[in-house]
Amino acid sequence: MLYLLLSILLLLSCSPKGFKPLSAEGYSVQIKTVETRDTRLNYLLVHRKESSGFKNALILFPGGNGTCHFGKHQSFCQKKRNYLNSVWVSNNFLARNVLRFARRGDLVVLVDVPQDIKERFTARNSKIVASAYRISEEHYEDIKNLISELKDAFGVEEFYLIGTSRGTISVAYLAGRIPEVSGAVLTATVASDPHFMDYCPSETDDFMSCTGFERANRRVLFVHHRLDGCVSSSYPQARTVFQKLRAEEKEFITVEGGSEPTDNPCFGLTYHGFFGKDTEVVEKILDWIHSGG
Repeated sequence: MLYLLLSILLLLSCSPKGFKPLSAEGYSVQIKTVETRDTRLNYLLVHRKESSGFKNALILFPGGNGTCHFGKHQSFCQKKRNYLNSVWVSNNFLARNVLRFARRGDLVVLVDVPQDIKERFTARNSKIVASAYRISEEHYEDIKNLISELKDAFGVEEFYLIGTSRGTISVAYLAGRIPEVSGAVLTATVASDPHFMDYCPSETDDFMSCTGFERANRRVLFVHHRLDGCVSSSYPQARTVFQKLRAEEKEFITVEGGSEPTDNPCFGLTYHGFFGKDTEVVEKILDWIHSGG
């Protein structure tokens, strides 16, 4: 009882104003590792405790350089945190809402960046290094190995990829390459990234060409805030990418309103991160996913 009370107090004291965290009671929250290539990929595994079988797995790709979004200790991560019992998550839209994504009984997986990629961060800008990784064969192999492990361990039938901000680069690149993927969700898409030529093949400056997103021929959902103020994810450019996309089924959800931004326009506690609209946005995404069953 004392441990539970302390956990709740930590959760409340570390959570941003305008965001109401959920209790982790009734949920399993574990940090797992998959061996891939010659390295390790950590991921946060979340599901309701009473769930025994999972039709869907939701694989979440957070933004930024892809790391420091969950953990058990501070290490080199300096981000604000929300505590889910003994595990902390960052204020990134996907990270802070992992419990909400698991509410309907899906298996939720928040992925980190593999160890060998992290070791390259010191040599160059970490976001550029991570973005180049997101459109690489290494990334494809790592997520294929993760999906294989989840299928073997939990008997998952369908996989949905969900990305936010720079995580949408991962989703766009992988969506048409992995047969097990039933659908892709892109939130706050980095369709106007001014750094495209720093990491894209052939120095292209176009999201579609950079990621090969034209291969995505299944279900695709875009979610974007009309007032997204991040230079890399303008609303008009996201609409342009959506209109170019040739998919069997596609939908674009425009989000409006929310809490006043309290952070850098490209960070999580802003319109870019759907701050103050967490429940509404997650529920719309889950409605879309489950409507395809």
